Amino acid sequence: VTAVQNGVSQISEMLSTPSGISQLEQIFNTCQPLNTTDTPNWFFELVLMEQVGGSDQMDNAPDWPLNATCDMMTSTTNYVQNWADTFGNSSTCNPFSQTEWIKLSSLPLPSSNRAWFWQKCTEFGFFKPSYPGTSVFWGDVPVDPMLGWCEQIFGVPGLVPDTEWTNTFYGGYDLKASNVMFTNGLLDPWHNLSINEETNDGQVQAVTYQAGHCATMDVPYPQQDPPSLVQAREVVNQFLASVLDEYDY
Repeated sequence: VTAVQNGVSQISEMLSTPSGISQLEQIFNTCQPLNTTDTPNWFFELVLMEQVGGSDQMDNAPDWPLNATCDMMTSTTNYVQNWADTFGNSSTCNPFSQTEWIKLSSLPLPSSNRAWFWQKCTEFGFFKPSYPGTSVFWGDVPVDPMLGWCEQIFGVPGLVPDTEWTNTFYGGYDLKASNVMFTNGLLDPWHNLSINEETNDGQVQAVTYQAGHCATMDVPYPQQDPPSLVQAREVVNQFLASVLDEYDY
């Protein structure tokens, strides 16, 4: 955490001067200039946030990527270079262009990422802004331009997620349903937006474990999986068996 905070401080200082921006373009091997309409500083910061934060979300066996990211971020006291090293040593440049990202996301090709973004833009929101005091990252990564992505990507005028309707229709944390189980890794930041305890008189169940996103659906690694994950998979198996036993098949 301290290494990330130091990196944020150093990068923020560099972003405040033309010479610092030029240094960042070299260190991060950017494909386009920074601090432009095409690549605003907040979008550059967002990509850096996701580069580190993604390893937190997907912190599962056998790689446990958060450990590798933390090792890299703390390898030297040059935290800016450490952060750049998390992108690898590829000879190709690193894209930080918001314009290019929107253009690629707008391609009408079958993609799980595009399907997920459609759900974000119509139902969930789940964008990743950062405001002062809310995280170890920057405090000037606003949600407003992220909402604008929806219209730009899907070409639907005024498209923004109707989260109030979603929570009203489904019940939010007071979900009215049956035969539903939520599985959440407590190392995955997204578990804070999910249901982690049973509700609706047990009709909606939940199980948690000490790992990251979707670990219950990953291939088991008996020598590395924490006991809570092993138990969670068993709970899921029992739940599915009980549901299927209610039907003739």
